[in-house]
Amino acid sequence: MTNISPVRQIRKALGLNQKTLAEKIGVSQSSVCGYERDRQEISPAIAVTLVEVAKASGLDIGLDHVYGQKPVPQVSA
Repeated sequence: MTNISPVRQIRKALGLNQKTLAEKIGVSQSSVCGYERDRQEISPAIAVTLVEVAKASGLDIGLDHVYGQKPVPQVSA
């Protein structure tokens, strides 16, 4: 089983590409790529923004999901 990063799981659950997620959370596309490949740590401020964007799109997550402490749910219908 492949270990998929929480940021990638969240992005996929939201149905976004890296560029669109980057625009929504105020970072570069290369930063999103870094988060997804565990080459760059997501800052607490960006993590909070990611949670807010996800919740606004119907994905009920918290910081524990962003940092991999809980599994990422799917978007509510």
